[in-house]
Amino acid sequence: MRSAHTGASYRGDVEEHRADSTDETAGVSSPPKGHLRARNLRRYMLVPLYPLAWPIAYGAPRRPGLWVFAYAQGFKDNPRYLFEHVVAAGHRGVEAVWLAQTSAEADAVRRLGYTAVAKRSLRGLLLSLRAGVVVLGTGPSEVNRTLVGRAMIVQLWHGAPFKRLHADFPEGDELLGGSGLVPRLVNSVVRWATNRTRSKIDLFPAQSPACAARFRSAFRIGDEATPVLGTPRVDVLARAGEDAETEAAATVAALLPSHLRDAGRLVLFAPTWRDGRREDFLVEGMDLAALDALLEAEDAVLLIRLHPYGDHGVFAAAGIAAAKRVVLSPEADIDVNVLLRAVDLLITDYSAISVDFALLGRPIVYFMPDLEEYEGSRGMYESPAALTGGLHTASWPELQTALSRAFAEPGPYVRAAASVADRYITHRDTQNCERITAEMLRRCGLDRSRAPAV
Repeated sequence: MRSAHTGASYRGDVEEHRADSTDETAGVSSPPKGHLRARNLRRYMLVPLYPLAWPIAYGAPRRPGLWVFAYAQGFKDNPRYLFEHVVAAGHRGVEAVWLAQTSAEADAVRRLGYTAVAKRSLRGLLLSLRAGVVVLGTGPSEVNRTLVGRAMIVQLWHGAPFKRLHADFPEGDELLGGSGLVPRLVNSVVRWATNRTRSKIDLFPAQSPACAARFRSAFRIGDEATPVLGTPRVDVLARAGEDAETEAAATVAALLPSHLRDAGRLVLFAPTWRDGRREDFLVEGMDLAALDALLEAEDAVLLIRLHPYGDHGVFAAAGIAAAKRVVLSPEADIDVNVLLRAVDLLITDYSAISVDFALLGRPIVYFMPDLEEYEGSRGMYESPAALTGGLHTASWPELQTALSRAFAEPGPYVRAAASVADRYITHRDTQNCERITAEMLRRCGLDRSRAPAV
């Protein structure tokens, strides 16, 4: 298995928190639009209270140096990486606080030595009211959205935009079904209000000009909001060293049984979420015996790592437990950006994980059995061929053939991945957090000098 190179101290050792995600919710049994409407109903239940909070939120004095960070999925990914960087940098006048989704998350973050507060606590409410900067990973429900007011909003999106987002995916903001006058009127008002809220983002660091253009379209924001500064997760993916290798090895050890940890190759299958649609088609036609034989011949292990809202039951029902070299990842709270450093070959679909992995210069095999349906519903910003180099597969037999080819001759798959990296990742160093922090300091009018070490 390939030695891994990542930054130290980024293992996901804090429990995942899904209930308050702005853009996705758990549950996979209902059709996409019905599922999204149910999510939207929960999101808008508190809307009548907003006008009551606005005078307080917009009238409260803000502290430019009070920076609040939050992420719906817990202490991880881009918000965590930037938070840790800001804390370590120790800029004068900056106080960084993690606003946790739950008290348990806050306790876990404090055990790591950081300042953390539960967002629904009295102090969490006051922090939302006084913060000069609010850093998000998905959207304003990660903080107390009615109290954010005039704070500078920094959006660290959790992936590159390949599938359509928000204003470019209007069905995702539907509240009512049907084509009558009332549903159309209500949905139009909801879309207008939601897009207006999204347009309040002040800083949306982009990975590349292509990403910046799509963020501007999806969030209805301007050029000033989307400078190409990079994304914090690239700092993790691009780091190297003995500590990084040790951490990645520990991440793999947390996911694989002991007898498979010394395999020569690690293959990761990471499909995206289908907006709540059933995922049976992801296992249709899968021949575990043939797959095991291929993996055995290549001294490889296939780790299936689902989206946080993916359906583990579908894969469990397919008999994965009986496979010798196919492992369905436990729902352990690991940092996938650390895991990627140990992966030799990625299998994915429309997920932004392909962009992250492309940075590593290793082969990607695309599995898109629902391509026609996906294009007709969620849709993408460019043709699948632009992402896959035309090498995507549509069935498990095709996927196993492609996997065998990628093992034997990875060149075409590596070149397709390199093309993705060229389009989507401008800054490939480990200075993305530094660039973003510098821009935040500039916009807040704060000194970039560091406080003396204690």
